[in-house]
Amino acid sequence: MALPVDTIRKYMCREVTSSHGYWSNLKGYWRFDEGSGQTAYDQTLNNNDGTLGSTTGSDTNDPSWATSGAAIGDASANDYSSPFSVNLAHSDGDDITIDNLSGSPSGVQVYRVNSAPNVTTVPSGSGWDKLDPLRYWGVFIIGGSSPTYTVTYDYGGHPGIQMEANLRLAKRDNDADGTWEDTGMIPSGGKLTKTGESGTEYILGTTSSDNSLPVELTSFTAEQEKRDVVLEWTTESEIENLRFILERRILNIEQGMSNDEVWKEITSYLTDDNLKGYGSTSQKNEYKYTDKAVIPGMTYEYRLSNGSYNGIVKKHGTCKILVKTVEESTIPEKFGLTSVYPNPFNPMTHIAFSLHNESEVSVMIMDLLGREVRQLVNERRPSGNYTETWDGTNYAGIESPSGIYFIVMRANGFLSSHKVILFR
Repeated sequence: MALPVDTIRKYMCREVTSSHGYWSNLKGYWRFDEGSGQTAYDQTLNNNDGTLGSTTGSDTNDPSWATSGAAIGDASANDYSSPFSVNLAHSDGDDITIDNLSGSPSGVQVYRVNSAPNVTTVPSGSGWDKLDPLRYWGVFIIGGSSPTYTVTYDYGGHPGIQMEANLRLAKRDNDADGTWEDTGMIPSGGKLTKTGESGTEYILGTTSSDNSLPVELTSFTAEQEKRDVVLEWTTESEIENLRFILERRILNIEQGMSNDEVWKEITSYLTDDNLKGYGSTSQKNEYKYTDKAVIPGMTYEYRLSNGSYNGIVKKHGTCKILVKTVEESTIPEKFGLTSVYPNPFNPMTHIAFSLHNESEVSVMIMDLLGREVRQLVNERRPSGNYTETWDGTNYAGIESPSGIYFIVMRANGFLSSHKVILFR
């Protein structure tokens, strides 16, 4: 199936996963990030791997690899019609706009990066206190001669800002750049604006430790462990968060009833410390609650909310799970890397993966240049869930330097990779 040009442009700079609507129509998807060898691996299940040849010289068995350094986004917007103007909003209300382009480019792409930056050190000598890993954007200019533009960061609607005069915006050339630079923008009228910019990545920060950056729930999941359902959620920061509220409904027998009738609060922060918030903090926090009152064969939906000190309740979303018998739950539904935790890490990280049926499986660590650092698994294993630990060392037992690495899993024609950051 051929995709329209506008559709292709929409997903430029974005990672493609099986959750995208066009995934089932793909004949192949190649990231071209192997870094070595001649094979470009198909990320779909069609196994349409490609063989690469050199673009220079007479040796066609020696392809030349290059790393762009560009980060990958989870949302993007573009404009290919002059005069160019692109706006990309965040779910919390703030957004970034790129316009007033010079240098005769042919288009502009703006994307929101879907992971924390590999470098979180604030610009030096400028009074910065911290960066906000959730407000991390990329700008990609297509064509032109030394193009520049106006960047406008509108922080209206951004939750948790207590001292807007201390907000700042930093920039760098790309994901491979090891330092952030102060753009010199000063807040005015709810915006940070500057003309004549040419950076490719921007990040919001503050010069005040009291300026809590946004309340953000970054994950909420439900997994079965033996006979129980384990709920886990993560926040990047919190503002005056007193408690979390967990509600549950049984979809099998309560369909058609009103929400007020089916949702029931299943625990309280007054009796369970797992539901207590951290007040105001800009640190990442992880929570876990085990629901033991579940019945095999039932589908449960869970809803998570939080309540502030002044009684305001905010609903964050839902997740659902079909509870299986213990025997059924031990067989994973698919192949894949299921989690890498902690990430970033030091000194070690735990890598969880699943096998739907018995197969040869390999799990290896690779660096940004595609060089193999360490092989954790290379054998035949039965179906099941597994966890391996990487202590940040290479084959020789020598500590690997700080940086970005990739965990690559292959099994039964399936390929999965996950980025992990090592901090020393």
